[in-house]
Amino acid sequence: MEYAASLPVLALPFHTRCYDPLIPAQTSHPQELIEKFSGLDLGRIYGRLFRKGPYTGIIYLYPADNVRPVLVVNDTLGTIRSSLQLSHSNCGESENSWNVDFASIRKDYSVRICDTFSLFLRDEKNRIMENTRRNGMKCSEYVFSDGMYRRVY
Repeated sequence: MEYAASLPVLALPFHTRCYDPLIPAQTSHPQELIEKFSGLDLGRIYGRLFRKGPYTGIIYLYPADNVRPVLVVNDTLGTIRSSLQLSHSNCGESENSWNVDFASIRKDYSVRICDTFSLFLRDEKNRIMENTRRNGMKCSEYVFSDGMYRRVY
């Protein structure tokens, strides 16, 4: 697939956090072509992450409050085989919560996506009431097989 071959190559392992400044790659590909291979109407190319047999993994950036990276796997014909959002939650602070999510793609192409959070109440002076704080982390693991990502937990 000439399209994928022309993209900048990213190194594995790959790590990203929701507040990382991800800058789209400079390419001459028209938006229609990017949409065809990514399935994202407003997606921008970040880079080619891997080639494994007939499959190519490309990270695209999707605009939102925080740019959301999306890993898309295409086969040699350019057909989308799998798509995985690497960011699952909001990032930053709201009145009663704080969230940061992060993702790692390992050298075996497996993916771990985690969301850390803190939930709390505020007093009449808008200070966090520490005795109400609940902290936690939720993670999802995905394995890559036959061009597809499958959640294992």
